[in-house]
Amino acid sequence: MSLLFGRIVRDPIRSLDEIPTFSWADYVVLALMLSVSAGIGIYYACTGGKQRTTSEFLLGDRKMSTLPVAMSLLAGFLSSVTILGIPAEVYMNGAGYWYICLSFCVVVPLVIYIYMPLFYNLGIVSVFEYLERRFSRGIRIYACILFMINMLIYLAVVLYGPAIALSAVTRIPDWACILIVGMICTFYTSVGGVKAVVWTDTLQLLLMFGGAITTLAVAIYYAGGIKDVVALANSSGRLKDLYNFDLNPTTRHTFWSVVIGGIFFWLSVYGVNQTQVQRYLSIPTLRQAQNCMWIGLPGFIILLTTTTWTGLALYGYYRHCDPLWQGLISAPDQIVPLFTMETLGTYYGLPGLIVVGVFSGSLRYCSRHDTRCTYQT
Repeated sequence: MSLLFGRIVRDPIRSLDEIPTFSWADYVVLALMLSVSAGIGIYYACTGGKQRTTSEFLLGDRKMSTLPVAMSLLAGFLSSVTILGIPAEVYMNGAGYWYICLSFCVVVPLVIYIYMPLFYNLGIVSVFEYLERRFSRGIRIYACILFMINMLIYLAVVLYGPAIALSAVTRIPDWACILIVGMICTFYTSVGGVKAVVWTDTLQLLLMFGGAITTLAVAIYYAGGIKDVVALANSSGRLKDLYNFDLNPTTRHTFWSVVIGGIFFWLSVYGVNQTQVQRYLSIPTLRQAQNCMWIGLPGFIILLTTTTWTGLALYGYYRHCDPLWQGLISAPDQIVPLFTMETLGTYYGLPGLIVVGVFSGSLRYCSRHDTRCTYQT
């Protein structure tokens, strides 16, 4: 124990031997989540039209409900990289990345009033179909190839990054993490179609929110409280990027680089990305599809703000004994799993619930990649 601003706070561990490992309860929680995800795929393979038609498999017969699709759209590119990467980025470099939320606020109306009506009124299944109609089949094939290369590279990051981070603190081999995620998501996507993907997205997003909020609450508590977290972040310069309006494009994070760059990034994701277009094409009416985006906006801001604060709180907790410098972890994105096991490892099942949120991010993104490959052809 030590004193911080007159309060007694918990000291971080200083040896790998002190880190608790997964208990049987944690493995049960993880197995339960994976089983439920697979079960959703089996349910939609055996009910309704049983995925016999292309329309049902790809678009859910355009009869999907607003709320689950809104959750699925929100899940968009919020993968395990979000849960692990943003706190690590803030921990190492500061909170400037939070401005990406502002760019999302600009992008949502653009998507709702420009992109959605275009694709929805054309009645197409794939954005690449639009390219063929507008230009030629050669342009469609060229765009498909580029898109698949991009997704394969990003999918490798989504799978391998969390696997390395989790294996370091849960003692689950990284190859096992990759294999488990790949097999489960391929199974429920291939048998359950878009209905299974949307509903597993909803379940997994809720788990991600639960894990992120729990981690934040625990981190703030052990760092000494919100006031202490803010004071330490301010004194260490981790809030200075929030006031950086430098126009120099070579600066790592400024208001302008994050907001302007974020606008183009999120337009590519929510405006023309096959995953997102397919989601709102599965809604019965254009108005309902537009409502999905409005519903997802506050959720996106909440999750990004939560992970940003988590990074600041983790700095407050580890400020005097950086686990990266001590060799407790080998990469910054392992800091969230390390903190989880260190502070909650003695509470059976709770670390498993938080780690499930990370696994959910990988599962969700992989299932989206599988459906994208189908939609392109």
